Amino acid sequence: MNQGECETRNCFRALAADWRRLCAEPRNADRVRGWLQSAGFPLLPGGSSLEELLAGLKNSRVDSDVWLRPLLDRGSGGGPDAQLAVRVVVEAMTPSALSAVRRLRAAWSAPVDDVAQIVLSALYSAVAGYPLARRPRKIAANLARETYFGALRELRREQCTSEGLLEQAEALAEPEGGANDPATGAHLALLREAARALLPEPEADSGELVGARAELVEFLVWALRARVLTPERVRVVADHYRSSAPGDVQAAGRLGVRPATLRQWRSRAVRELRRSAPVWLAQAA
Repeated sequence: MNQGECETRNCFRALAADWRRLCAEPRNADRVRGWLQSAGFPLLPGGSSLEELLAGLKNSRVDSDVWLRPLLDRGSGGGPDAQLAVRVVVEAMTPSALSAVRRLRAAWSAPVDDVAQIVLSALYSAVAGYPLARRPRKIAANLARETYFGALRELRREQCTSEGLLEQAEALAEPEGGANDPATGAHLALLREAARALLPEPEADSGELVGARAELVEFLVWALRARVLTPERVRVVADHYRSSAPGDVQAAGRLGVRPATLRQWRSRAVRELRRSAPVWLAQAA
């Protein structure tokens, strides 16, 4: 099923109905099982249906990369086999996509049905175009990230935030340098500190940096839309944690205020964000 065939209001319901139809055909499970066996999967779970096979794969102790790789490789071709392989990976990633819908809805004013359609489209695009040769590891995490940021970019195109705040937030999310750029490590360290300052939760101290960056982006955009802070105050916070952030003297000069005033604004903004964090977390849950 092409994602465009989903009605906006019912896209995930249609997806579930399509999955039930695929699972009702035993031959589909046999096809997927054969691909995994050809790829040397160590131990295939039992069960005769496609639903049981996928559930067993997700619940197995084998790293998901082991079974996602052959499916994505098969999905890069053409024909019915590629369509089925993509569909299985999409189904495996559907819980992550639903989480992205909830998280994006907490920061954006678009109708939930529109957000759901955008996220589902981004998920299909991420799966069908996944660069397996360049990213053979942490596939599920990469797909989740590409889905989230793909949907975020589409929402940005449809709804411009005040005075380009989202562009600044996305700049925080993705370092300018490549993996070997010596400035990238320092930049990511600053982003982690920003996440701790804005979200003083235990999760902000652990996990992948991708998660911390995504949380920071979501929180800043939500703070603007919920009118927790003005665009100017959010910019004061965001600019402070950029890799090429100016010093307080220079930044204050641009705003026509004293450095002490700038620091006071930033301190107040962080306090407001801390107070509002439980509301945002509840909405994002």
